[in-house]
Order: sequence, then C-alpha cells, then structure tokens
Amino acid sequence: MFDCIAYLDGIRPDLVNIMDQIWEFAEVKNKEFKSSALLKGVLRENGFVVTENVAGLETAFIGTY
Repeated sequence: MFDCIAYLDGIRPDLVNIMDQIWEFAEVKNKEFKSSALLKGVLRENGFVVTENVAGLETAFIGTY
C-alpha cells in the first residue's frame, strides 16, 4: 500500500526549496511569472502535462498526470 506520509517526508527538502523560491520572488497577483514558470517546470520534470494560459491568464496553468 502507498504510504503518502512517507513519500511526502521523502520529498520534503524539494518542497521546502520550491516554497522558499516562491517566497523570494515576492510576486503580486496575476504577475507571478517566475513562480508560475518554476511550478510548471517542476510538474513537467515529474511527468505532468501542463496546459498554460488557462482562462486567459498568462500565469494560470493546469497540470495533468
């Protein structure tokens, strides 16, 4: 059986790094270009298909696995 808690504990350093980067970007609403690019890249690296510019917003995206 899949142990979700153990999995999340294992990737914790990566998640904290992502959160720290987004915090440092300090982007304002609908101008999150660096944050959006970072998250889309992480999703793609992990096998997700990313749909960009959702609902007419440049920074909006959907990640599908």
